[in-house]
Amino acid sequence: MLDFYADWCTACVDMEKNVFSHPKGQAALASFVLLQVDVTNNTKEDQALLNRFKLFGPPSMLFFRDGEQLQEKALQGELPLEDFVRHVSNI
Repeated sequence: MLDFYADWCTACVDMEKNVFSHPKGQAALASFVLLQVDVTNNTKEDQALLNRFKLFGPPSMLFFRDGEQLQEKALQGELPLEDFVRHVSNI
């Protein structure tokens, strides 16, 4: 999972606190390799990376299998814990 995060993004902070660090969230992500892109500074490089994946900004979570992006599984915006766990369980 490739997670796009920014310190100024309140939804990102909420996801970190209420989803990713929750035991249910951690269990759901146990089989994933987790990478986080910090776009807090909104640099040209940050913008280029967001554009590369056609994202408007954080929070955005992309999923990959065997090096290929699972575009239909991408998430943008904040999700409640149970919805996130359900989504990840179907990947």
